[in-house]
Amino acid sequence: MISKEVLAEAVKGIKKITSFDLCVSDEAGAALAGTFIPDVACLNDIVSFIASGQEILEDEERCFVKIKYGGGRLIGTVTLSGRGDDKAKVAGMAALQISQLYEAYDRGTVISDYINNLLLGKILPTDIDSDAKAVGFEPNLRRDVCIIVASEEHVSEVKNAVKAMSEKRADFYVISDDHGRIVVVAQAPNDDFEKEAREILDEINKKSEMASHIGFGRPVETIRELPEAYREAVTAVNVCETFYPERKIVSYDKLGLGRLIINCPDELCEMFLKEHFDKGLIEKIDEETFNTVNVFFENSLNISETARKLFIHRNTLIYRLNKLQKMLGLDVKKLDDAITFKVSVMVYRKYMEEKGKSM
Repeated sequence: MISKEVLAEAVKGIKKITSFDLCVSDEAGAALAGTFIPDVACLNDIVSFIASGQEILEDEERCFVKIKYGGGRLIGTVTLSGRGDDKAKVAGMAALQISQLYEAYDRGTVISDYINNLLLGKILPTDIDSDAKAVGFEPNLRRDVCIIVASEEHVSEVKNAVKAMSEKRADFYVISDDHGRIVVVAQAPNDDFEKEAREILDEINKKSEMASHIGFGRPVETIRELPEAYREAVTAVNVCETFYPERKIVSYDKLGLGRLIINCPDELCEMFLKEHFDKGLIEKIDEETFNTVNVFFENSLNISETARKLFIHRNTLIYRLNKLQKMLGLDVKKLDDAITFKVSVMVYRKYMEEKGKSM
């Protein structure tokens, strides 16, 4: 059913233009949105009107009009309150507008179902264009796919928040994948979808931190390319969760080494780790050492700058790096060993992720 918020905005708009108070009720007579609250007598009149065979009923103070669409199916009633010769005309126009809102909502649902089947490969290649035409989905717009990751207890809230955004934006569709993540397919008029993603994340987390990451693929020009954009968005999220949990926004084309390592088979991961050291040694590295090395890498292996960022003495930093060297046999002060260590840690994290463990 269309959201009450959308109905409320429509009702306010009609009141602003026409000056008439109105109330929209469902097919059973229960009020959904309005600029006035029907009293008991008015509610009884609405129920009686719904049961009658009349399409419109007018008296000096009110006008009732049935809202129908989709082959004449009754979906509710508009009750207009006030005096004026054009009362019936305004009530009829209001009923038509509400009917069109319901139709637009249903159309969006049908298109979302189509997109979901398209992304999951459930539509034959020969049927992609014809099915898109049947549901009214434009095949040749520039679009992007992003995946929003929410904490388990907030998945429903995040999905509702994103759906509320979709009702205010053109060509913005919301679906969910099998893992409880929220998938958005949206028009991408330019290459700056990262800005759009950040705006979405900020809107979701406006009141509380409900969503942790947004990953997105590269923009595509046709609907036939959307499944690939979806796979890229999935990869972006997986890489982010495994290697870069501190990142909020991550795009497929900025994944670096993570994009290569995430697809490595377990056998290759084990082989790589055995070539350099026993993977069990990584488990013995404490959090302080990991943090030290990460800051060291972020500052391009510059000892003085790293010590300054960590608020420690230069000798303390060297001591920590030397301790790591004794443990693993890698001197991360040297570029080759630094690269080996960084890749080894990423391979290890990916390997343990596959095993359902964490560091």
